[in-house]
Amino acid sequence: MRFLFLSRRGDIAPVAKRVQAEGNEVWLAIQEPRGKRIYDGMLPKVPNLWAGLAKSPEIVVFDAVGQHHDWRTCMGKGIPCFGGSTLASVLELRKLEELVACHGVLCANQGAVSGTIELHVEILYSRGKPVYPASGRLVQNRFLPGGQGAKTRGESWIVWNYAEQVPKIVQDTHLKIYPFLKDETFTGFLTMAVLIGHDGRPYFVRFAARPSDDALFGHIALLRGEIGKVLADAAKGQLGAMDADCKSLACTLRVSTPPYPTETDVSYGNSMPGLR
Repeated sequence: MRFLFLSRRGDIAPVAKRVQAEGNEVWLAIQEPRGKRIYDGMLPKVPNLWAGLAKSPEIVVFDAVGQHHDWRTCMGKGIPCFGGSTLASVLELRKLEELVACHGVLCANQGAVSGTIELHVEILYSRGKPVYPASGRLVQNRFLPGGQGAKTRGESWIVWNYAEQVPKIVQDTHLKIYPFLKDETFTGFLTMAVLIGHDGRPYFVRFAARPSDDALFGHIALLRGEIGKVLADAAKGQLGAMDADCKSLACTLRVSTPPYPTETDVSYGNSMPGLR
């Protein structure tokens, strides 16, 4: 099968490499100039979406929000897409507490929440249909161990799959907004970040509607079988369930080099591809 991976900064390149290793044809397009050289010599690359479409891909995979104009182009050509939709951009980039609340989900902005544990609950959707198992995540958002250092976000993750098909945390979050996602035929990973209060209830904070954070690699480590088939079947609306390990934990740890995390000037990205 032929895959085009359209990436904002190159985050999904390791996934593209794995899909290639599974025997598929793969092309990678990176949009931001400072990431253009990522995976040079490791994957076939194209400079942009239009050069990628010239390769006649059967599936297009997006790794960020804000790519909905390219998503519309691909969908208009009848190419199944994973992620990148207009709805994905809306869910992540806009404040949607009112939408979530009207579906019965408790929201952190409705009042003071007693409790500080942030839990991420993720489900993969295939044309509006949830694909189980659901997964949970805990994240360390500080550069140094023990919650110390700069707040860099996503330095390390712990990821697991729920053994129950619809655990209570899913009933209180995703299941409540399922009718909306079904009507919009949402396809891709959708994470709901919630605060767990001392009352034991989850309070919605925000959505993440993209597969570009480091936790993705923990999620993939718990999947059995070919990730390319999962992406393709989900994009086509043919994915019924995932064969995944529901007894283990996966963890990810970000490895970096100076001047990260104190220097974020674009000029460093230009001279040091892969550094941000």
